[in-house]
Amino acid sequence: MAVIFVYGTLKRGGENHRYLDGQAFLGEGRTEAAYRLYLLDGYPGLVAADGGGVAVAGELWDVDEEALRRIDVLEGTKVGLYRRAPVRLQPPHDQAAAETYFYARSIAGCEDLGAAYPVERSKSDPHEIIGARRPRTPHPPKAAEIAIDPDAEAEEPSPMD
Repeated sequence: MAVIFVYGTLKRGGENHRYLDGQAFLGEGRTEAAYRLYLLDGYPGLVAADGGGVAVAGELWDVDEEALRRIDVLEGTKVGLYRRAPVRLQPPHDQAAAETYFYARSIAGCEDLGAAYPVERSKSDPHEIIGARRPRTPHPPKAAEIAIDPDAEAEEPSPMD
């Protein structure tokens, strides 16, 4: 088992969270203020900061070797896209021997995201994937929500043909 700190698409609700199915969520956490988060090509990359680092928000997960291998492939560790290495965390997780995925290529021209990557709800509904919206199904009102005016004249029901 290994403890990993995730800060982007692997977080709960992220598009790659399925890679953590069956693994143990340990809680939310923050790094020490020694890193920076950048927007790459639609996903974030964490780098160690020489100065002006921020405390990056994320989640801690206890993962088995099989999940770790899958995530290594996803993160491109063998092709030099990311490298998995120890990360320093703030209390109460400062004693955890956690690792994270550091972006291993140039961040020149990349947008600085600050301390967090906003995760949108995963698009698992086929209607959302193609951009369609489902009509909202109205729920019937509860009895307590129906107002009855005792002074209103009752309408005569129309005869049925």
